[in-house]
Amino acid sequence: MKLRILGDTLRLRLAQGEVAQLRELGHVEQSIHFGPEGTDAMSYAVISDRAAQRIQASFQSGRIVVRIPHEQANDWVDGSDVSLRASQPAREDETLEILIEKDFKCLVPRTGEEDSDGFPNPSS
Repeated sequence: MKLRILGDTLRLRLAQGEVAQLRELGHVEQSIHFGPEGTDAMSYAVISDRAAQRIQASFQSGRIVVRIPHEQANDWVDGSDVSLRASQPAREDETLEILIEKDFKCLVPRTGEEDSDGFPNPSS
């Protein structure tokens, strides 16, 4: 799962296996480690949640969690839609934009990038 943060925009891209895992297990999670201590890590997760009313993101104790209503997650996993979009109030007059996407294989190989589990690129 790839994570991209730009200002108040949160973007998560899931490979084929991760999309399948979301369907089968109801969640996908990754971590990034900044040092040797367990506290030197940040994790990020996408969860299919039966109690969720809408797509919503939260951040607590070094963990980003994006919850998707269960039926909406299953429709996305099983369907041809590439992305799910949502927004939620942030602080004062600001909005957090959330984008969850199926990750396509790159058209041009990139050094250090591994995308063998990516979805077939429709432009290829």
